[in-house]
Amino acid sequence: MSPKSFQELPLFLLESFGKSGYMESFPQVFGNNASGKHFHIRKDGQLAAFCASIPFHWSVNGTRICGQCIGSVCSSEKYRGQGSAREVMTLAELDARKNGADFTFLFSDLDSFYRKLGYHPYGEEIFVALGVSPAINDAAQKNLQTLLKIQSSEASKLRYGYTKPGETLSESNLIALWNLIQRTSHHSENTLSFLDFSILVQIPEVEIHTLWRNETPVAVFFVGKGADFQSVAHSSAAENLHLLARLFSCYFSKFPGRSLLLMLPPKSEKLAKEFYTASSPAYYAKVLDTSAQNYDFIVSLITSGALYPRTFQSI
Repeated sequence: MSPKSFQELPLFLLESFGKSGYMESFPQVFGNNASGKHFHIRKDGQLAAFCASIPFHWSVNGTRICGQCIGSVCSSEKYRGQGSAREVMTLAELDARKNGADFTFLFSDLDSFYRKLGYHPYGEEIFVALGVSPAINDAAQKNLQTLLKIQSSEASKLRYGYTKPGETLSESNLIALWNLIQRTSHHSENTLSFLDFSILVQIPEVEIHTLWRNETPVAVFFVGKGADFQSVAHSSAAENLHLLARLFSCYFSKFPGRSLLLMLPPKSEKLAKEFYTASSPAYYAKVLDTSAQNYDFIVSLITSGALYPRTFQSI
């Protein structure tokens, strides 16, 4: 991306998404040491469309799988309806093919648009509303009561930790939390490097809520992510559900007037049945190698959940 276009990008993204500080919310895409790539279309000397991509890698039973996550897809209001977003998506997909990606994927609720580009919905987000305030609806209060009933009984052995937005975690605590996330994630799921994780926890407006047994973290979730995930508890990890429930008990004791949307972790279909939930298709993928053998192999991995980012359920 040319220096001129990059200088125009903050205002372009603000006008497209209506969120200030958008670039700061995605340091892995726009930061100084970002691994993301930027693609744009110019028309009449102006930015007309933009998107970015980030490489992801998985190891599934010894087979290396490469994917490109495409995001921040937007177009200028002046050029909407003229195929600009489609053009810039094509640039990102061509780059993915050139760099050996097996498939591209993205997160969106624009079902019709992405289906026309060859994407298929393979996963959905499941949200659980939680709250205790009288202003919160009955479902959110009942959900919280259900969650608290299954919390760990070893409360005296556990310590709650809260890291405010902008507050720095020690390197030893960062390593401990990263190790917790790695050891409790799906066996074939893409894993962050420690460097990637340390960058992500510095995103503005991120709260980190943790539960510790002695000096070892046993549960964690994050609230907020810059311009994204306001009042959403995301990226949760725990040794078991009872410890995660205990962490939420601590959270609502500290913030009794708050409400949250909890993004359920993967493989939570049975757990979801215990709550009043909301869900929507959100994870779309497109296999780039359409030869029969490779296509069927990648689709089988996607549909089995082996290549899901954290929080997505199969549909």
